[in-house]
Amino acid sequence: MKKKYFLWMIILTMAILSGYMFLWDSGKRIEEEPYNGETTLTKTGTLNEFSEEVVNLIKRYDGRGVDPEAGSMPYYSRRLIVQGTEEPIDLLSYGAKEVIQGIDDIYIMQFTTQERAKQVCEELNNLEEVAYCEPDQYAEATEYKENIEPMSWGVSYIGADAYANRVENVTDASITVAVVDSGVYQHSFLKDRIVEGGWDFIDDDMEPDDKHSHGTHVAGTIVDCTPGLNVKILPVRVLGADNRGSMLAISLGVRHAVERGAEIINMSLSGPKNKTLDNAVIYAVNRGCTVVVAAGNDNNSTENITPAHLEECIVVSAINTQLEKAGFSNWGDSIDFSAPGVDVLSCIPKLFLGITFGDSTGTMSGTSMATPHISALAAMTKLENPAMTSKEIQNVLKGYSIDLGDTDWDSFYGWGMPDFSSEKEIPEIDETESENEYETDIQNEIDTQEPGNSVSAYEGIFMKGDTYISLPLYTSYDETGAIGIVYRVTRPQLGEYGYVKCDIQETIGEIYMGASENPYEIIGEGGSCELIYTQGGLEIRGDSEYAGTYVQISNSGANMEASEMWLDIPE
Repeated sequence: MKKKYFLWMIILTMAILSGYMFLWDSGKRIEEEPYNGETTLTKTGTLNEFSEEVVNLIKRYDGRGVDPEAGSMPYYSRRLIVQGTEEPIDLLSYGAKEVIQGIDDIYIMQFTTQERAKQVCEELNNLEEVAYCEPDQYAEATEYKENIEPMSWGVSYIGADAYANRVENVTDASITVAVVDSGVYQHSFLKDRIVEGGWDFIDDDMEPDDKHSHGTHVAGTIVDCTPGLNVKILPVRVLGADNRGSMLAISLGVRHAVERGAEIINMSLSGPKNKTLDNAVIYAVNRGCTVVVAAGNDNNSTENITPAHLEECIVVSAINTQLEKAGFSNWGDSIDFSAPGVDVLSCIPKLFLGITFGDSTGTMSGTSMATPHISALAAMTKLENPAMTSKEIQNVLKGYSIDLGDTDWDSFYGWGMPDFSSEKEIPEIDETESENEYETDIQNEIDTQEPGNSVSAYEGIFMKGDTYISLPLYTSYDETGAIGIVYRVTRPQLGEYGYVKCDIQETIGEIYMGASENPYEIIGEGGSCELIYTQGGLEIRGDSEYAGTYVQISNSGANMEASEMWLDIPE
């Protein structure tokens, strides 16, 4: 009987392995000769349609796995991302096998050889109707692979447990943190924390399950740091079972997180500098999200790392239990904070041949592990102060930070490691601290903006004829003080990485809370007038030269459906 049972077990095991190998073989990366047929053009009109076509394209051509050396081969995917300038572009005569026309004047071109993709990329970058063309490269999770013994310590080092207790006594509200990663497994430790609305940009379905364990580990750290709070996890799967993902798919994942209402976005991943992903991250920041990203694990500068080179993000390096920079952790001018990233214990799924079958725990090291510590603190700060902007949250974290390197800021530790073990009085934001400030406190801004200064990227730009005005879209609520300023600005232009560029010509007035029937009022030297937000624009009413209906032309939103275009100004 035992012999028979053993024989059946062998047969069953062989059947499973055969099936698995068949599926793996059927999902191999397509290898083809140069394509000489007609190009197939697919047009899409919405983000969802575009996402579906892109994900299916990646699945067809990339297969189930990416070569570990793909990071050193810029054109490995044979796929180009083309950002247009709203001028007509003929992309059907370059020998691509498929072209997808998407949102925001973005096109995806799929070739069958790396050589042809590289050649066409160079050609397209010389065209006036092309803002930029770049290959679709791969990012990977910033986990540092090392055999380590379990030793959980990060929560107490940053005082997250003490802070969670204080926040719990203040509010029972909820906040959503998007984990843009390898997916999240329904681990018992995460019970009641995972919210619906996530998406799988690898398999193109509504089940962003974790086939690796990285994303679950990251989510577990966020939950571990926020005990007793309604800090919810929105799983967005952009990394496959090999912990790598297309930059294009990751950019779609970031946009999805924004659409699903995430207020904090955790990105424990990194890759070579990429404008498409940079644009998506800046899009999220401009829509009010706080984006927290890993510095990377190459013990190198973040200068050429996406998204870690961006000043708009909160960039996190890793430290060990001695509060020293982890040997693998990247450094650079963009580093904001350091956090526990060595031997971090968290929840992971049990995996066999890519199939999850139970709960487990494990330790990992990397800036991936440091990042969710800061995301958790940012989420609790936002819970305690719902009106805070990303820059204001960063200022709070700075006020709680322990200086670990050179005095004040340095390129290894940023402002140091936040420690919320005890309450502190946080100093006001110093507007002179950095040349890269992209959001400022409106009360301080009133006396500092002069004609000729540039408008920040987070400002919303509106147009009436040849008149352009700018309003800050993310400010603190105040029934008595000014909550914003309205400027007249020059005609805006689309700058590098999706920034909306324009200069201030004059101050029109300050924005105040109005009467209940009209919540906003502009008060300036010439008197007061009403400010009313409408679908896709706003209306100014009253005796003012600026009275009239304005159309929104920037890529940000303010109590309205925001334009999907980076910039859309009729000539």
